[in-house]
Amino acid sequence: MRNTLADKNTLLWRRRKHQIRMIHHDYMTGLGDHYASSTPTVETPSNNVRSPSVISSLNSQDIYLCTTIDLLAASECSADASLTYFHKTVESPFITPYDPANWTIFKDRVVEAATHCSAVASAALAVQELSKARRNCLSHSKALPLYYVACELFEKMMSSGQVGYHIDLVFISAFLVSLFEMLAPQEAHRRPLALGHGPIVDQLKMWSSAEQSQAPLSLRVAAWLLVSHAAAKRSGNPGLLSGNVEDVIASACSRYPQLPPLDNGQNIPLGNHLVSTLSDPLFTFYFQLQLLSTKVTDLSHYHRDRTTGADQEEVSVLMVSLQERMEALWQARPILMRHTASDLRAPLTSIVAMPLIALATLCALTYYTELVEIGRNLSDTQRATSEAIAHLAEARRMISSPDHRPALADNRSDGDGFVHPADLRALFLYAIEGFNESETRWPVSEMRQIKDPVCYSEFSSSRLSPRGWRGSSGRRGGE
Repeated sequence: MRNTLADKNTLLWRRRKHQIRMIHHDYMTGLGDHYASSTPTVETPSNNVRSPSVISSLNSQDIYLCTTIDLLAASECSADASLTYFHKTVESPFITPYDPANWTIFKDRVVEAATHCSAVASAALAVQELSKARRNCLSHSKALPLYYVACELFEKMMSSGQVGYHIDLVFISAFLVSLFEMLAPQEAHRRPLALGHGPIVDQLKMWSSAEQSQAPLSLRVAAWLLVSHAAAKRSGNPGLLSGNVEDVIASACSRYPQLPPLDNGQNIPLGNHLVSTLSDPLFTFYFQLQLLSTKVTDLSHYHRDRTTGADQEEVSVLMVSLQERMEALWQARPILMRHTASDLRAPLTSIVAMPLIALATLCALTYYTELVEIGRNLSDTQRATSEAIAHLAEARRMISSPDHRPALADNRSDGDGFVHPADLRALFLYAIEGFNESETRWPVSEMRQIKDPVCYSEFSSSRLSPRGWRGSSGRRGGE
């Protein structure tokens, strides 16, 4: 079905590539003119001169040549581009493992929308180029111009006054831009959804307050934005959304106890349909948990100073309330999370049972991770509390389970020695809760097996290696 979709859209995609190329030409021409006017001409010296100044001049020419080639490559990156790599490979570390069926449908919609929407096409190409660069340890020079063009096109679309007719395209573009910002937070500075007022906020308010029901795709992607925002705010980052945008989107999603599933067409295999249907309550649990996680992050030392005893007391009361809400959510968890992997395998075929086992385990793992995070914010001691130790032990049991790894490995591994990127946060918290090197040895060893440059797994494990290990002697109050 996917190949048929790609063939059907080939001609439209070629036209869209030409439009994007022209946009890039305008963008990069200004950049090229700047470099041409600001770079002095360096006269090439004779070969028999070997003074330090001459060598410096030659090095300068080499550097200028290399950077110019990078810029020219960036300007041409969309000329012959397709979204094949995006469709087959690109994932969101905080969405794909928890909503895999709808993520696959979403990528189909992106490829289709890119044939007639420049904002979607540029955003998808930007994410594609960034993902390629991250996986191959290359420069982001091709991806960044695409990101800024995608932001500009998104902002123009939001200012057009006809958002209501293209709301799905708006959310597709918004999510892809935000995904880029998640993967390259130090370089992506445009951040259109971080604006607290203006056409973007106004149009989203109109969408949220509309009397008619919101489209399933828009709602699903809105929920993904909130989940991604929760992840981005950790470790002191400002997040992806302004407070106004977050409130508007959350208000729309709150009207639906369970998000409507995406239409996956008529030709989907029965097994895939069953997985999609049975996994919806699991994603709803994860989504509600991440909304509470955002509130916990807002109370951490990174986002709220506790300069007085009264303020610390207020934070403690709020944290306890959030923990109680998480525990209540756990008590009402879906039935699939109340059974063992063996229980789920008994009535279901492997093609249905394995994805459900993986998702149920990840949701439970996320729950225990959130409780540990609350404990870090509440505790004034350097060592983990007894409750945190118990939660971490449960997390280790799940990650080490013989059912967990094969269920997550899918087609990428036979399951032996495979550690999924979705386990990274739990492993990282396990490591920083350790008081000495011996307690961090297991999580660091596990993190090294992830080997996923997109989610910075190598960087995280290197920070906690014996050479970079600092234990939990620092101030608690966040990851």
